[in-house]
Amino acid sequence: RKATITTVTGKPFPLRVPAYRSELLDEPLTFLDIVTTGSTAASWIEYAQIVSETDNAAIVPEGELKPLSDVTTAKAEAKAHTYADGFDITNQTLVDDGALALFMQSRIVRHVRGVVERVLINGDASSNVKGILNTSGVQAQAFDTDIITTLARALEKVEAVQATPQAIVMNPADAWKLSLTKESGVGYLMGNPLQQGLNPTPFGVRLIKSSKVAVGSALVG
Repeated sequence: RKATITTVTGKPFPLRVPAYRSELLDEPLTFLDIVTTGSTAASWIEYAQIVSETDNAAIVPEGELKPLSDVTTAKAEAKAHTYADGFDITNQTLVDDGALALFMQSRIVRHVRGVVERVLINGDASSNVKGILNTSGVQAQAFDTDIITTLARALEKVEAVQATPQAIVMNPADAWKLSLTKESGVGYLMGNPLQQGLNPTPFGVRLIKSSKVAVGSALVG
């Protein structure tokens, strides 16, 4: 026997597959994973900074005065900002469609993390947030010969202030350009592309991809 199928406008009702299949392209947000975060109940914070240091350590002949090093401090401030996003949806839909609610929640988290990452790197003039690239004391390295040499010079500057490079942050387009860098007679300088991971590790330093960094520039820190 064949059951009678109820139809609408001459078409049978389809079988509804549960949950949602996202057709949106997702970009991994990993830059924030290498930034130390915390929490505060204050909206305006003052803190002390060490802005410079002199190293006068030396061998001291007997009877002479010991050298003195010095540090310069300054007062700085930080203000809290609210980052938010949302969707317009009825309470009834949230109750009836849990899969859609979970999807929206995951998108809100992704959207907010994305804007936090953008502001943390580039700042936001309308909210008076400087961002890393506009903060005084951040060193700059001009392009030098090629992308690999330029990264090496930037890593050198980090080590010059007695710090260990933690990561390189590049736009995905530049990261792929780095992975495909070739030299005649040598091949791919970052190694066999078929044996590389998605993110190369130039000079052994892990590389983080972020579309919030402008094409043609990189962060080393």
